[in-house]
Amino acid sequence: MNTIKVKPWGEGQGDHVVINEEDFNPEFHKKLDDDDSPAAGRGPTVKDITKILEDGGVEIPKTAKKKEDFEKLLADYTADVKKQLTDAEIEFAEDAKIEELQAMLKTHTESQNQQ
Repeated sequence: MNTIKVKPWGEGQGDHVVINEEDFNPEFHKKLDDDDSPAAGRGPTVKDITKILEDGGVEIPKTAKKKEDFEKLLADYTADVKKQLTDAEIEFAEDAKIEELQAMLKTHTESQNQQ
């Protein structure tokens, strides 16, 4: 019998509840796989963060070992990209994903290089 992780619906259930897949009710349960937000306890993986940083040309120090190290690098990088966009007077949603911000910055940089 297959099981799945769902968001808790009551106190004391921890960060997830394991239920039988056949008991899943989409009107009541929310699969953790359906929600990648940090509030769901997931967030991006180290592999995801590494790709984002590498796409942005960020060198990852060899001292980065734990997920928290990578999350700090991502937070710093995101702040830097937002600053660059702000300095260029480019508006963006405060909750925009880093991939969207990267695309905006890339478009801006390419247009500057063509001038």
